[in-house]
Amino acid sequence: MKKKIRFDPVWTMVLSVIGTLIATNFIGDKHARNVLAGAVLFGCLLLFCGSLVRRLEAE
Repeated sequence: MKKKIRFDPVWTMVLSVIGTLIATNFIGDKHARNVLAGAVLFGCLLLFCGSLVRRLEAE
């Protein structure tokens, strides 16, 4: 039987933050670094809210 791939928002948030920290080292412009970090934090917020709503609906 095939195993179903489970989506885990926590690992997605952790890996996206780590990738952002690595990527910002190679960006020279301060404004571009702030925009990238803001976009990643906003994505993490959306993932967190989505997983929270999904957990509350499951109860």
